[in-house]
Amino acid sequence: MAAAVGGSFLIRPGAPAPGAVTGQELHLSYPEAVNYEGVAAAYRDLEQVTGRLALIDRLAELLRQTPVQLLPRVVYLCQGEIAPAFTGIEIGLADKMVTRALAEGTGVPVDEVRATLRETGDLGLTVEQLLASHGAADRPSTLEVGVVFETLHQIAAAAGPGSQGRKLELLGGLLERATPLEGRYLARTVTGSLRLGVGSPTILDALALVHTGTRANRPVLERAYNICSDLGLVAATLVHGGLAEVEAMKVRPGNPVRPMLAQRMSEATELLARLGGSCGAEYKYDGVRLQAHRTADGRIELFTRRLERVAGQFPDVVELLEGGSGPGR
Repeated sequence: MAAAVGGSFLIRPGAPAPGAVTGQELHLSYPEAVNYEGVAAAYRDLEQVTGRLALIDRLAELLRQTPVQLLPRVVYLCQGEIAPAFTGIEIGLADKMVTRALAEGTGVPVDEVRATLRETGDLGLTVEQLLASHGAADRPSTLEVGVVFETLHQIAAAAGPGSQGRKLELLGGLLERATPLEGRYLARTVTGSLRLGVGSPTILDALALVHTGTRANRPVLERAYNICSDLGLVAATLVHGGLAEVEAMKVRPGNPVRPMLAQRMSEATELLARLGGSCGAEYKYDGVRLQAHRTADGRIELFTRRLERVAGQFPDVVELLEGGSGPGR
């Protein structure tokens, strides 16, 4: 249940729709093996395509070849992520650390890695070039998407004393097995610089095309994404329960609703024309707009309009909501 007050609302626990796939269920089983090379090849092709329809078609080809159990992982990877953004799970490796991992994982001197990076200006191309010139040019593709995905999660989770060494070890292990093309996109993924030119609308179009037969069903998928902020969950629900199950998706505690951000207009007349000639207006107050969620275990989660978790920054708000006052009463 969601109760709105001003710029925030509180979501109380509710049962998911029958048969719905929960976020936890997305990670319980290992999918059948698929080589990461196929994903990397799709990335390469998407980089070279400019037309939107061509982007959708190439992405649809990748999703069509992806086993059902693996689909959420591939969707996240195409977003340049390994989890929904609101979870706060980030790989976040700096270029310097990837440089060290490449040197340690391939035996290439660090100075040579740095020199190549200065020449290419692109860490992904640097990794690809050095792997190709140091024995990996004819390396067979053995990295599996599931292994890559779980290893990236381990890198993101490494924390505390010795975590830097652990991150280097894990990434170096991937690069030791990667083909040059795989290395290019592993480097870009871990540094948050994938930049394929593919946004969530393109992914939604491709999902609709592949798993419903027509892009005309994209609005159904988009609505579901807007209320759960999790493209992997939308994909899993679609392939396991069909379009009807996606239509039945509801706001769920712990998954922030994507905000509808305003567009600026230069003139009031332009704004009125856009809204059909009439509109309502209200004062805008200074402050932070938050979504407040009460999860099934009673925790209060606060999300900004960028879907960042900020409960720790507002202990007084959390205390207020935990006491049962505020939204929802």
